[in-house]
Amino acid sequence: MSVRLFQDSGAPTLYNEFMKKAKTKVMGATLRNRRHDQYEFLNSDIYIAYRERYLQHLVKNQDMLEVAVNLDIINNAEATYQNQKWFEEHGAKVLPVWHFGTSEEYLHRYIDEGYDYIAIGGLIPNASSVLVGPLDKLWGHTLCDAAGNPRVKIHGFAMTAFELMRRYPWYSVDSSSWLKVGAYGKIFMPKKDRRGIWRWDKNPVAFVISEVGRGKGLGANESPAYRRAVFDLIEECGFPIGENREIGGRLVTKKEGLINSYLWRTKWNIFHMQKFTETLPSWPWNFRVERHELL
Repeated sequence: MSVRLFQDSGAPTLYNEFMKKAKTKVMGATLRNRRHDQYEFLNSDIYIAYRERYLQHLVKNQDMLEVAVNLDIINNAEATYQNQKWFEEHGAKVLPVWHFGTSEEYLHRYIDEGYDYIAIGGLIPNASSVLVGPLDKLWGHTLCDAAGNPRVKIHGFAMTAFELMRRYPWYSVDSSSWLKVGAYGKIFMPKKDRRGIWRWDKNPVAFVISEVGRGKGLGANESPAYRRAVFDLIEECGFPIGENREIGGRLVTKKEGLINSYLWRTKWNIFHMQKFTETLPSWPWNFRVERHELL
């Protein structure tokens, strides 16, 4: 079976590691808390060596890569643009990256130069309430044409907010929330509407399903009827609940399932994300028309 990968550059991790070694605070990405940075990072041995290794990796493995992301420089649009050209000059095709909150001149430049697939970073840790206004303007005036149709494909880095995934015509997004939720003993669950129908198209709730978590009092405000309904839905979708037994005051797995297995919780959260994305219009959809039906 042939596998084609979406290769991230690891730029935020690299930058944060450098800043820690320099005994400087790591990047502040919120719109109101972006610190002045002289970008000594760009002249460091760790950065120069990493960029060369990343280039060699991309050239060597290009047949496996569907998309390879440019090595973006956090909140530095010019250095990110120069890296875009550097990788291309050295034989690697990379996905352009523009950081939310930096000069839109560079976003226009990528579009005008004919790039048809662009990534947007710098969205976290800003709250959705902070992002909606600027993103409405960005999609309404730059990323879509006058009729509201996307001009290019847009990838959203760390796009974890379901309301934002519904609101804008992203071509692709990535998120680790489904992994983190499972690690904390929770799963994404759709909400029920007034008719008792599970709504996969709405913002989910994080339901505490781990028996360890519930033993600590998490999710104690949920009614037995609601919990039974959740379990019924899980089983209807073909997932095992699991079973534990107590030995010597400890819970021991008798049968693996969502209550005791991170792997099964992860599988469920992937399933939930698939069900959610199936409710979205097929790309490209019109930002001005169809988004109102999704809110």
